[in-house]
Amino acid sequence: MNLSSQLKSQLPPLLLERIKIVSRMSESLKLKPYLVGGMVRDLFLNRAIEKDCDLTIAGGYLKNLSARLAKTWGAELSSYPQFKTFTLRFEDGSHIDLITTRKETYPFPGSLPLVKSSNLKEDLLRRDFSINAMAVSLSKSDWGELADPLNGLNDLKKKIIKVLHAKSFKDDPTRIFRAARFLSRFNFELDETTEKCLQKSIKDKDALKLSWDRIRVELEKIALDEKPAQALKLLLDWQILKQLDAKIKWNCKSLTDEDCLKYSLLLAQKDTHSSSFLLDRQRSSQLQATEKDSLLAYRLALLLKENSIFDLENFLEKLKFSKNGKEKILNILRRYQDLKSKKAITSLDRHELQIEMIAFFETLSKIFEEEKVYKLWQKYRRWCDLKVFLDGDALKKLGFLPGPLYGKIFKTIALKKYQGKLKSKEDEIRFAVDNFRARVIR
Repeated sequence: MNLSSQLKSQLPPLLLERIKIVSRMSESLKLKPYLVGGMVRDLFLNRAIEKDCDLTIAGGYLKNLSARLAKTWGAELSSYPQFKTFTLRFEDGSHIDLITTRKETYPFPGSLPLVKSSNLKEDLLRRDFSINAMAVSLSKSDWGELADPLNGLNDLKKKIIKVLHAKSFKDDPTRIFRAARFLSRFNFELDETTEKCLQKSIKDKDALKLSWDRIRVELEKIALDEKPAQALKLLLDWQILKQLDAKIKWNCKSLTDEDCLKYSLLLAQKDTHSSSFLLDRQRSSQLQATEKDSLLAYRLALLLKENSIFDLENFLEKLKFSKNGKEKILNILRRYQDLKSKKAITSLDRHELQIEMIAFFETLSKIFEEEKVYKLWQKYRRWCDLKVFLDGDALKKLGFLPGPLYGKIFKTIALKKYQGKLKSKEDEIRFAVDNFRARVIR
């Protein structure tokens, strides 16, 4: 089977041009490049193709090829010799991984693999599922020819997720999380043998043999995927999430897959107070890093909102979330718990509301049980959106000494404006002078 027409019609034009350059340079070095894995799968599923890609190269060492490509493109080149991989990063934020055809062995369950150079068939045999074990030749002599020694296309047509050997989940337990993600995203099923292997791995608690960093990465991928609620529901049913931390409650009902198609952090960053969050089904995996952080915080906050801040902080710390990512989640849930406990709105600090917090509470508006919290949120948002006309320079001109008094004046003016007692800048000036005149320099 030849996929030349699909490569031409489905790959982004810039990526296709880059691949052609890789093809020409590989040929001059007697190397044979292939498009592999998820991108081949998505060509058959007619899904949008990302601008990043992995290219597997057979026939030799890749140092010369990667160096020549980096020079041609002016790209940043990184080397990962333990995985026989080179990464080219471009100014537009995209990247291409050049990976030597290889075979892998695992010293113990959950470990990173030991890698040795090999041929294409053994390279495909090391992969997670048969639907991800197809390759397309990028050599001039057989451009577009499909290599499918493990019948991945047949399983794709039958909508089946199938491991390639009985120890697959045990060797690499991240495949448990990936199985949940792919089952959810594609609405596929596990074949009978794979189901038995999965259940055996769950019973043996193989997921706990992974480092917490690797577990976090897999949970992040699920939370950012198209159907996170469905995938997490599978992990709940499989008892994986309970194995990770029995104290943590996951509320998949709070974030439906429908919400994930409607709500996003893709609106213009300038309009951070907009309540319209339109999600493009194919763009969630292509967000910029800052957008990903916000989208991740919004979705995880919804999924984890029933936990105490103490338990959640410990859980996020254990998973080695970044300081910024952890604080985004906790800030949302601290405010949620403040409102849930019906604290006085004006006793809460006023903040510039971040987009992930707005998305979180707008989603609560669709949950019947959260109606009271959402109404309090609307009041809190009005409290945060209040504009105080006076600033430090204005107070100084009025003769007020700089210091803690300024904060007290601003907070009191904000309270009076929230109560509707002050309307204009003149009202604020009059109120400040009348109520704090003892501090005015005479």
